[in-house]
Amino acid sequence: MRAGWVLLVMGLGPMAGCDGGGGGEVVVVPGGDASADMSEMTMDSGRPPVDAGVEPDAGRGGEVASCRDACARRVACGIEVPGCLDDCAAASGPTRQAWFACLSGADCPAVSQCRLPTEQAAGCADICADLTICAGELPAPGCDARCAPAEVAFQACHGELAEGECDVRGFLACLGRTAYPACEEACAPRVACGLEREASCLTACLTADDAPADPLVRRRQETRDACRAAAGDDCEALRRCDQGGAAVPTRDQLCPAWEDCDLDWDIACDEVYQYGLEVGDGGASLRCVADWLAGGCPFDAWEVVDACFDGEGGLAACQDFCEVTEACGVADAAARRVCDQQCFGIWTQDFIDRDAYARLEPQWACMEAADCDEFATCVDQRGPAGVCRRHCAALAPCTDEDAAACERTCLGEYAYERHAAYRECVGGAPGCAAIGRCEALPAPPCPAYCDRVDACYGGVDDASCRLDCDDVVFEDPDYALPVLACILTAPECFDGQHTVDRCFDFPEAGVPCLGFCEAQTVCADDADGLTDCLSACGEGLAGDDGLRFAVAARCLERADPLSCPAVEACVPEDLEVDCGGLCDRLGACGAAVGDCEARCGDDPLARQRALQGE
Repeated sequence: MRAGWVLLVMGLGPMAGCDGGGGGEVVVVPGGDASADMSEMTMDSGRPPVDAGVEPDAGRGGEVASCRDACARRVACGIEVPGCLDDCAAASGPTRQAWFACLSGADCPAVSQCRLPTEQAAGCADICADLTICAGELPAPGCDARCAPAEVAFQACHGELAEGECDVRGFLACLGRTAYPACEEACAPRVACGLEREASCLTACLTADDAPADPLVRRRQETRDACRAAAGDDCEALRRCDQGGAAVPTRDQLCPAWEDCDLDWDIACDEVYQYGLEVGDGGASLRCVADWLAGGCPFDAWEVVDACFDGEGGLAACQDFCEVTEACGVADAAARRVCDQQCFGIWTQDFIDRDAYARLEPQWACMEAADCDEFATCVDQRGPAGVCRRHCAALAPCTDEDAAACERTCLGEYAYERHAAYRECVGGAPGCAAIGRCEALPAPPCPAYCDRVDACYGGVDDASCRLDCDDVVFEDPDYALPVLACILTAPECFDGQHTVDRCFDFPEAGVPCLGFCEAQTVCADDADGLTDCLSACGEGLAGDDGLRFAVAARCLERADPLSCPAVEACVPEDLEVDCGGLCDRLGACGAAVGDCEARCGDDPLARQRALQGE
């Protein structure tokens, strides 16, 4: 490989081209020059004969396949040469192989004749070739480009790659110490703090991509490096820098310490733990609580809660998520701004924006993704757009609803428990028959309710009001719908018996209108008409509807307003009246009216009495 590199072997077996004696045969490495004067060519020149004192019958060694094997074989024969491993590593591949062949199976007198010539240190090309043979690599710009300005350091570490050794990890760690002082400087405090082993740290530092192409990987690396640089040799600060990927404390790990400090008197640990899971900071708040308790019991629970759940961390984590959605191409700049606004709605208002929380919270787990591809897949799986797309795709073969309309409804009502329950049912249904059994409950009259409450009290956030109203109706319709009906039919806000203000505590005044409108709309498959019916009922029904309501009112006061059979039994379908019967009853009571039967059909009160059988 290099001119002038010659290996002289005397008295060797046929594998090395030797005759087994001391005959002085010369073995020439291809490309080298032959020489008959072995003493002038070996690195042992000028030393006492290396075979002095070695018995001719000393045992033969086994196969020699590495520099360590070769040097150990020489030591076993009493031949100790300082720098043996380094000299072997510096030799070219063919030279080493010829030397290994000479030593393999040779007895000690023969070993003393197997000498490795001193060679100039390997160049970058050979070092990098050995690294490739050992299945190792250096990040961009690659081994050759990195070696050129630091060849001496690479040569000093080359011994770790000596053929048959291939200690890539040792080679990289050596480079980290010698060629890259920044890695040595960065790793020293981490090693001293017991956070990482030196070899692992140096190897990771050296093989790290200085500018990863993936935005999420690059952002995470920059954040970590900045944190570590600021931490210096502060072990606790360095440990906190690593917490982005640290495990979240389990309930069983956290709560015993919480209870040992008697903090359950202030706040139950289960509540704190559940909140910590929901704040969207990757578990940082819970790690903060665990670290706090590890240092001793606080004065009270609020001390640790204020320190670990101050809101700023949650807002920052939420905004980090929004930033990554844009950086990874999941959202454009406009969608990023909407995301930021939702974060402020969750973390900076007196009342949490539950709609924003329901949309964003499931996606915060995506911040644990390894790269942008994994992040995008996670957001599609957990975000509203992907969830609604799959929901409507599941419904498409089973319903006549337009897919675009389905997705609009899903996205609009995404945070509502009513729609979430429907999505869950559809998602778990094995086919159209099962999907048909999933109940898509009609939307309650919450928009009208929120408008009326805002008109009376003011300051009502419409979106939050609608969400809260819808969820309360879904969870407890027996309580909520009478309240809504009472408010929508109340003539006044505050003054009187039937007022908006009284309806929250005394909703009975709205029960007749609710029962009547349920019978006329929901029970007749016209749920969308419920709001208009209640509004009309509150203002006073006219015509046939007014007559029906007047006839049914007393019955409806006693009936279950949400039971179709009960309310339908109260409301008459046929408005034909028995005027003759009414007039006969009036006459029997001495209250006959002239032209009774003729006037009965046109008199609303008379018709009402006739229909009521009075």
